[in-house]
Amino acid sequence: MPLRADLGANPDADLDAMHQHIHGLTQHLIDHLNSRSADRYRDHLDSIGKPIAPYALPSQAGFQIFPQGIQTIFERPRFQRIQIVELSEQEYKIRVAGKEVSLKGVNDTLMENLFSQERFSGETVMKGLPDYDWHLDMVPLLSRLVMEGILLVV
Repeated sequence: MPLRADLGANPDADLDAMHQHIHGLTQHLIDHLNSRSADRYRDHLDSIGKPIAPYALPSQAGFQIFPQGIQTIFERPRFQRIQIVELSEQEYKIRVAGKEVSLKGVNDTLMENLFSQERFSGETVMKGLPDYDWHLDMVPLLSRLVMEGILLVV
């Protein structure tokens, strides 16, 4: 469909032709957006590279990754598809934006605590997991998820 319409010298005819042409272009755009190629393009965008994090805290890349310790607030990025695959009883694979992260030694309760809420604190996670130690078990796990961009420190 051409982007320009052949408009003559008659202003009323020009206006009608322009409206028809704009309507045709709009319909063409709607048809394209509803086509399978638009879905493939969105899937392609999901599969490439790490998404840009809305927070750029310097502490996310250093040793002070959780400045408030167990009181640190975590958030899952909105509009980021997360696919969780259970490989065995205590092993999961998480796919996000073309990356895969494997987690071993985690149970269903921990996975539910981490991925059922959009925002949570370390303390909230630990309340449901009395057998886990914050420094030995949770800090390495949460650090990895933050470094991979799966969770954000707020």
